[in-house]
Amino acid sequence: MAQSPVSLQFVLADHVYTYVLKLIEAKRSHSYINLTLSALRFWLLEVARRRDLPYPWTWPKKEKKLPVVLSPQEVLSIFKPPQI
Repeated sequence: MAQSPVSLQFVLADHVYTYVLKLIEAKRSHSYINLTLSALRFWLLEVARRRDLPYPWTWPKKEKKLPVVLSPQEVLSIFKPPQI
């Protein structure tokens, strides 16, 4: 079910939450979601002077990436003397 666009004058916290969930479902990067949420927050609180929105805002958790692990062969190739 698609929602119709809402004017920024009438945006509620639920609208922002739903929009962030759609960004997460669309597999947007963490930095993209963070930037979008920061821009929305700035616009609503500073420009539009909306004080009816909850504070503090809820931010999505930062994604955790696994470290790159080398195979034993790759480690040995790093320590091999160079061939001339």
